Amino acid sequence: MGLLADLAVEIEADNPTPQPGGEVSFTVTANNKGPSEAPATAVKIELSEGLTFSSSTAAGAYDADSGEWGVGDLAANAATTMKLTLNVAQNTHGEKLSATASISARETIGGSKVVELDPHKENNTGVGTVTVFASPNVNPVFGVARSVEDNATAGTKVGGPVLVIDPISGTHTFELSGDGSGNFATTTVPDGVQISVAAGASLDHESTPIYNLMLKVSDGLDTAGNVNTTTDDTIPLRIHVTDVHAPLIATLAAHPAQAFSGDNVTLIANYYNPPEGDVELKYRYEQERTNSDLSTYFSAIATTSDPTHTVSSEGLGVTTYRVVIFYEDDQGGVVEEATSLPVDVT
Repeated sequence: MGLLADLAVEIEADNPTPQPGGEVSFTVTANNKGPSEAPATAVKIELSEGLTFSSSTAAGAYDADSGEWGVGDLAANAATTMKLTLNVAQNTHGEKLSATASISARETIGGSKVVELDPHKENNTGVGTVTVFASPNVNPVFGVARSVEDNATAGTKVGGPVLVIDPISGTHTFELSGDGSGNFATTTVPDGVQISVAAGASLDHESTPIYNLMLKVSDGLDTAGNVNTTTDDTIPLRIHVTDVHAPLIATLAAHPAQAFSGDNVTLIANYYNPPEGDVELKYRYEQERTNSDLSTYFSAIATTSDPTHTVSSEGLGVTTYRVVIFYEDDQGGVVEEATSLPVDVT
């Protein structure tokens, strides 16, 4: 009499919604419920299109080409598992993919193989199913892009007009909607609408570099020519607020502003609108000189990284100073400079 073994197989995915282009792992459990040992037990794995082998971990070898896991002799009332990791194809968004496992055992009697070892076939097959994550897709649409400098004054045009095509010339009304739409106004122009900066607008590149708005148009009539103010068309309007950096401004003060000959006078430099980035400002202190023809010029007396500089009062009437603030690039060139107004020391 041949052996009898009730074999069962289960297969379960670790992630029911894997990402397209990612991986998913299945745990395959082979179980012998007895009463006899199941010799030469094997589990056959069939993969649906969209799944391919990546790796496996199991007692017994897994042949990726044939899809067969060689469990070997499985004792009665024993179970063993395999972790099977599979690649998920990229273009499978929203698809249901499956791995089907079938278990069998073979007994050899008198030199012949007996395959029908298990009289209970209903639990010999298990199916693991996943649904690939479906990334939501929004269809592309045409839109209009315009730009305007930050801190632009009211009435400043935001690019050129937006074209409106109307086979029957008529009166058009326009409406802007979206966050920040109140910063902009519309004006009807021939064959279109001009967007401009509205009164009271505050445009700042640092706080809001882009406005995503909707521009609506209506001719006030329906297709039969009756009065109807329903919107006829809508188009996305993206307005870029470009950064305009204010120029560097240098100032200079002297303390004290009146001194005797030989007294120390401290020149104090300051600035507004510093340049962007991590740069080291330098200060070139200059003193006014007089040529032989009595014309005047400024010559450098010190260049430092210090916003203060001490000089000795000449005490010969009025001595005039100024400061030039600048920084250098990697090649030593002057990138930006600002010159203060002259300061007199008497």
